[in-house]
Amino acid sequence: MRKLLLAVFFFIISAAVLLFIISASDMYELNPLTVEMPALSRLQSVNIERDGDDTVLKGNDPRVIPEALPKLYSVLSELMHFDTVDTVRKAKYGLKNPLIRVSYAFRGGEHVTVDFGNLNTYLSKRYVALDTDRVVLAPEEYLTLFTESSTSFIRKKVFLMPIDSIRRVSITNKSLQHTVEIVGGTPAGWLVNNKQADPVFLGGFLKDLSEISYERLIDKNEQQMKASGLFAPQATIHVNWQAEDGAERITALYIGNAIEEEKKRIGYFAFCDNADKIMVLAPYAFRRLVVREENLTKP
Repeated sequence: MRKLLLAVFFFIISAAVLLFIISASDMYELNPLTVEMPALSRLQSVNIERDGDDTVLKGNDPRVIPEALPKLYSVLSELMHFDTVDTVRKAKYGLKNPLIRVSYAFRGGEHVTVDFGNLNTYLSKRYVALDTDRVVLAPEEYLTLFTESSTSFIRKKVFLMPIDSIRRVSITNKSLQHTVEIVGGTPAGWLVNNKQADPVFLGGFLKDLSEISYERLIDKNEQQMKASGLFAPQATIHVNWQAEDGAERITALYIGNAIEEEKKRIGYFAFCDNADKIMVLAPYAFRRLVVREENLTKP
């Protein structure tokens, strides 16, 4: 008799769980929604907020990897066509304090905010809120995409111009009160402070200039800029280069204080024109970029 009762009990429990999953699945298949998405060509920026660290991807920023915005746009497009499971941000969804918030801005003033909340363990999908009135369930890989390092979306190179587009480089070392003017395209070839450049040394310098990368980014604000020594940089590098449209552009790099840890130099603070983040360069960057005249000219 006891075995029969146990068998009936487990049957009832199993049936209840099965009915719950079926009913939940049916609920998530209701309310099919067709949404008219703004065109990709109108996407201006995507802002990814996670653990106090923001990654801002702007369509006109040459540091943004070309495939990044279309990839993130396609994610939004798919999410917008998922079925609505609720229209209220319930506490159990984890959407009042989302793990990640992604904000899309389009030309014309349109904005879409995507918040990632808790995982539904029964369906192995995550609750996602679209603006304030829609909650959907999305596969876990959607969250994984936005937890990737910012370097998955942004190039780490400091100077993005091709090496053969560089026309002039001006280097000022404040501590040594020393300036190096490197000029190309003259009848005599490349000149350094009006002296003939050594092609091997100069070639190595230009290669370093075009390939140097930052190690990480930190938030830019007035207090951090001052603490980093970037309001009075110890070195400045201006690079004149020719764009594809034939126009001459200038990119400036400012190198501030050295970063030391346990009396060991581990990097430098740096900043590029109009950038919204401060860069941290490797400790060897200063030596490779802030060269002297004798490093580039023939003996």
